[in-house]
Amino acid sequence: PYADTLQGGLKTYCNAHEEYEWVEGFLVDYTAYEFSSQVDALKDCDYVMPPSTGGDIPGFMKQYRQAGGKGRFLGTDAQMAYLDSLVQGAGYQIMDGMVFALPYTWWNEEGEVVNMAKQALSEYHGDSEAGMLMNSGGAYRGGFTQWYGTVSIIAGAIEEAGAADFDSEDLYDFCVGYSATLDGNEWSYSDDPNASPAEQRTSWAGLGIFEMSAEEEGVVRISDGWTPVLLMP
Repeated sequence: PYADTLQGGLKTYCNAHEEYEWVEGFLVDYTAYEFSSQVDALKDCDYVMPPSTGGDIPGFMKQYRQAGGKGRFLGTDAQMAYLDSLVQGAGYQIMDGMVFALPYTWWNEEGEVVNMAKQALSEYHGDSEAGMLMNSGGAYRGGFTQWYGTVSIIAGAIEEAGAADFDSEDLYDFCVGYSATLDGNEWSYSDDPNASPAEQRTSWAGLGIFEMSAEEEGVVRISDGWTPVLLMP
């Protein structure tokens, strides 16, 4: 599902902007470890998105660079979930300049929710485990924000309806009217009958643009605030 959605978005954007040309997209087996045909087709591209899931994402990145590919890697929170695997398998130099579009703040930033995540790590995990979770990727960091929002919705719906009378309809009614700002990024849902399924299901209003820095040996924000989500180019 990630690959279909990401490739569809990239292709649609390229087709809508004449300064970009869509070259090709591939779906490979999850267990693929050899990417010569894909690398050969993409090695002259200016921008390349590595696999969004799979057992050897860093393998693709290394094979692409070894073949002479100089394109800038693009990623989302799908690739970010494998951050430690990418760093360990490909290294900072190969990843240097890789762009990540994320709907949440990163560990090296300040904000209400990310600070709560830092506090939770400090209180409930030892230093070694906390460091492992912070470096592993976006699963803990992104999941913390998503679950914070989800629990906030459930708590608000119960408070509004009353615990004794609360049911799934109350949860739905509260959810479609819910809006929150999480570290500066708006999170909301819609039941507008004129909205597309994507508009109804996409909760984030913006994405932060981050970059892998070999010098910093980590991910740093390069956007000013949050870039609005556009469902069509």
